[in-house]
Amino acid sequence: MMNVASVAFAVATLAQLPDLVEFRSAKSPAAAAEIAARIDRDVQQGYLRAMKASAANDADDVLRALPEDIDGFWVSREPFEIQPALFLSGIDVRPSIQYAAEVLMSIDQGRFGRNFHGRMVRTIAGATRGATGIAYFCFFDGPVDPALLPRDALGGYWISQPKPGLLVFATTGSFLQSIVERMRTQTKVPPATRPEWSYIDRTASLWGFRKGVAVSFDEASKEIVVHFLQPPGRGVRSSEFRAYTVSEPAPGITRFAAHIKDGVGPIQPAAQRLGFPLHPSTYRFVSRKVATESVPVKAAATAIARDLESALQQDDWRRASALSRQLVDATAATLRSSATADTAVWNARILNWMPGGVETVIAAGSPFVADQATMIHGLPLMLLAMAGNGAVLKELTGQTIVAAVMSGWKFNEPISAAASAGKPTLGLQPFRGCGVYVFASEPPPPVRRAPDDKVLGFSVWTTPLNPPRKGSVSILVTTPTTWIVCNDVDLLRDLAARATGPAEPSREVLPPSLPLWKYVDRSAPVWGVSRYSRRATAALALLTPGPIEASGATIILTPTSAKLRMLASANPWKDGTQGPPLNGASKTTEIAPGVWELSIQGDAGALQMVPLLALPAMQFLVFI
Repeated sequence: MMNVASVAFAVATLAQLPDLVEFRSAKSPAAAAEIAARIDRDVQQGYLRAMKASAANDADDVLRALPEDIDGFWVSREPFEIQPALFLSGIDVRPSIQYAAEVLMSIDQGRFGRNFHGRMVRTIAGATRGATGIAYFCFFDGPVDPALLPRDALGGYWISQPKPGLLVFATTGSFLQSIVERMRTQTKVPPATRPEWSYIDRTASLWGFRKGVAVSFDEASKEIVVHFLQPPGRGVRSSEFRAYTVSEPAPGITRFAAHIKDGVGPIQPAAQRLGFPLHPSTYRFVSRKVATESVPVKAAATAIARDLESALQQDDWRRASALSRQLVDATAATLRSSATADTAVWNARILNWMPGGVETVIAAGSPFVADQATMIHGLPLMLLAMAGNGAVLKELTGQTIVAAVMSGWKFNEPISAAASAGKPTLGLQPFRGCGVYVFASEPPPPVRRAPDDKVLGFSVWTTPLNPPRKGSVSILVTTPTTWIVCNDVDLLRDLAARATGPAEPSREVLPPSLPLWKYVDRSAPVWGVSRYSRRATAALALLTPGPIEASGATIILTPTSAKLRMLASANPWKDGTQGPPLNGASKTTEIAPGVWELSIQGDAGALQMVPLLALPAMQFLVFI
């Protein structure tokens, strides 16, 4: 039986379905896509709540299975979907998940973790014993295929499946065997007498202990607290924990506390005190997957609505989660096919507005729904993702974007002083850029405050980039459904004048005679063109170690394939296709004299890494 909260939530969600089922006679594909996105958001939130409730006892199950002489333990109680993505996606990253999941995604250079793309994980825990004994516990939302498990050690870990939805990783076979045997008997009780227990918040998103140390981190408040039950040492105060405030709540007890805005930085020194190694990775974890099959939306919505209602009535949130995503995929596919012609018209118009000197253009060739975007849509949305450190893009969840065109030029070749000192700044190297974004319906205000300025009579909101990056992003709203976004106010004024002034003759921002146009498909979900100048040298160095001469590149990206083409004197891809991140999942071909193509088809893991190559090919340097 469903509980009262689940019933109320399900009723509220199902009340939206008739609008979707009947939309074809009264509404538009864009309206249907937005309704489906709203339903999916509600269902996914319900699914997360259901998983959190079922995960309440996972930590106790692990503690019962551990030997009595363990030295350290931690658990992350935040459910997540395994979908590796770069920070450029602009999607909120939860630090506890980022830290906890990296071990799963780092084994065998990420190849093992790729087997679980799209799977939901409700709990991850870890334990240490002695100098070398380390174990991790990964609770999935359903059974794991035993065929995915290696027979021998992989990446320094032995792996077992003591329960259908649980994987255990351990650094030694004997440690793993003892854990599995205890877990099957379930005769032990969790340790409750450790002195650290009094300083742990077991309702926190991530908590753990080691002899003399207790750690709690809460995602809601973004506060991490470390209690030392013995003197922490002078080095702790001066270096590792410099972002923390210090207090002494009781004699002999030292409390370190910090608020975390982004990433895992302040979590890392606390986690190291728990005795766990770091697993550096470029992976970030988001909560979205997009299918590409086009389905007649009215028939699909009717059938899915019936099944979704049944799943919610049975309190089967896992099935409801999958069904709501099918609903989103069906409406998004219909939207893409129905409005692609409108997108092409908008793209041509926007290119005519762009200032002279543009070197790179990245655009969406068809409409898409914000937050249903795959990694590839993060490219034309880069400027929006920078605004408000991702907060602006997050507010656009569920909005249909009919056109998204971003241009860039004056890419700075010199790396920042921090980078030259061996400490590159996280993010993109500075460049001048403008983007235009057209929505199917009026989105919420860019920032929930009064405009900061007026330009040509239009409201402008300005948001600083997240420190330590310098600069700002300004958003100008010309109509309720059209935003102009630039990282330079003079550019903003220039572009706004052309966008809102009298129609001008067609301008050659990127001339039609440019040879690159022959090698790009402007109807692809995402496409890009970049003509190289001397400043492209630094970007090319990220792609190939050998000196080559190149005049430009194009990208053609879909959710299931990628083609990166470069006009160059030699193959720029040959040295980067066998190792990480592509691991042999791509092929290179000279499709015309001096035109080299890197192509990937169907390999989900390799496709997730395409932006690592596409960005430098488009002259955007990324430091991670």
